[in-house]
Amino acid sequence: MKRNQSIFYLATMISGMLSVAACNNAEEVDSIDKQVPLEIQVGGVQATRSIIEGNKLPEECQYGIFAMEGSSGDATLTDGINARVDYIKGTSTLSRNIYLPNGVNSTIYAYYPFNKEYNSTDFLIGAMRIETDSQTDYLYGYSADSDNKLTQVNTEQPKANIYFKHAMARVTMRIKKAADNENSYKFPYINLLNVDKNAYINVLEGGAILDPSGTANLTAKPSDYALDNANDEIVADFLVIPRNTEGKKIMLNMSDNISNFENGLSAAVPVTDWKAGQQYTYTVTIKKNSLEISQAEITPWENNEQEGIEVGDDNYAGAFIGDIYYSDNTYSSELNPNKTPIGIVFALTDEKDGDINQTLTNSKHGRIVALKDTDSRNAIWGSNKENVTGIMDYDERGEGTRALNAYGQIVEWPATGAYSDFDGQKHTQYINTEAYPAGYSCYTYKTSGREVGSWYLPACGELFLIAELCRMNIISNSKQNCFENLKIEKADNGTYPIYWSSTEIDDSRVHSIISSTIYDYEHTMSSNYENKSSFLGYKIYSTRAVTTF
Repeated sequence: MKRNQSIFYLATMISGMLSVAACNNAEEVDSIDKQVPLEIQVGGVQATRSIIEGNKLPEECQYGIFAMEGSSGDATLTDGINARVDYIKGTSTLSRNIYLPNGVNSTIYAYYPFNKEYNSTDFLIGAMRIETDSQTDYLYGYSADSDNKLTQVNTEQPKANIYFKHAMARVTMRIKKAADNENSYKFPYINLLNVDKNAYINVLEGGAILDPSGTANLTAKPSDYALDNANDEIVADFLVIPRNTEGKKIMLNMSDNISNFENGLSAAVPVTDWKAGQQYTYTVTIKKNSLEISQAEITPWENNEQEGIEVGDDNYAGAFIGDIYYSDNTYSSELNPNKTPIGIVFALTDEKDGDINQTLTNSKHGRIVALKDTDSRNAIWGSNKENVTGIMDYDERGEGTRALNAYGQIVEWPATGAYSDFDGQKHTQYINTEAYPAGYSCYTYKTSGREVGSWYLPACGELFLIAELCRMNIISNSKQNCFENLKIEKADNGTYPIYWSSTEIDDSRVHSIISSTIYDYEHTMSSNYENKSSFLGYKIYSTRAVTTF
């Protein structure tokens, strides 16, 4: 493979001009000598049919950007290697801060879809792989001016306007019967045979295709696949690796079975020089059990532009669920070895100590779960059996589905019962003495950058939300290696570890949560009614503290 370029990236397309800014903490900016935050704006784009409907990305997706020192070279800005951008309902937000140092010119590259593996050095010295089996609409681009020429950003001009292009060519087969053909046909499978399977693309060479290899047989399944009348038409679309097909016999095959290539109708596709970002439409005519394929009509995918969204303070990136939170009140998606992590973000709020807002995708405020259990191994919730004044009683767990999306946002959650209780911070005000060991162990939990009394015993709803995030691997040791997983090992008598919550039932019982199925699907994760003063030495009643930011 041709590898004489120092850096290569694919890039994403977003139709419309969207904004990304990476700044969330004024104190942090001061600490790095007033470096200017990078701002990203998407300008010229091309509409596509596969990943994007019309001129919009999917409502929830991710793409990546790379911030380089210069238009080529090996150096990248701090945190500029494969920074994830979360795109949700028209808003693009960087998952971590990227600053532009004084006196440094930077070129910004982007690609779609996001792949965390592009952090490796292999991708920084060569080209990125594309393939046809998945029919992914790969996109690439770079910071550009109004004429789509490469530009750079710096502290004087921190906004990068990205121009995005398609890496693939699009082939459309429009299939119909000849006027004198009275036969009826049903072709639920339209096959494009012998196309390239893999290749690499290099943005620094204008999207040049490198090392095409392998052979793929692509199958489209059109919803309308019957040809009964003269005006009927079957339309099948394919994304292919750009190349001149001379010397590589590309075949069109139509069959009633996904692998029935031999018995279906077939014909060779005319030799064509497929180019990235172009639409190639072939008219296929069935002439009494034979096929005739016209030369392709070639048209570019149309450009669409929309009014941009200005970047302001309100657009600066906040924390995302699953981000690592540090002792200096900053956060990032990847562990910063130069900082001290103290927790993982598990919920977002509009303001500090506010209620959880399940519609937020990122925020400067929210709640974090401690990286490990408290040191306490005392099984007693409270030595006093009396009902704690100030803590609401829940006599049922709550009916309803507990469901989160891939970003950790609540999709469905019980509106009543113990599962709906997210007031652990309030509850802990009443159980923060030694008479209530579970609450006391969290209230006195110590971490760098936090005073004693900052942490609290989570309520049943908070604890279940954390457990669901762990079960979905949004929060786990494999995702954030500074995080200790909730315990799942069996005790000597075969029971499972239990975590105390601060949610109360009555004068003698409280809700707790069995954590075994956070990682073990053989058992049902559920809350229990546990006696406050039940001291059973063979059980491990653990506590995991949480706090707000």
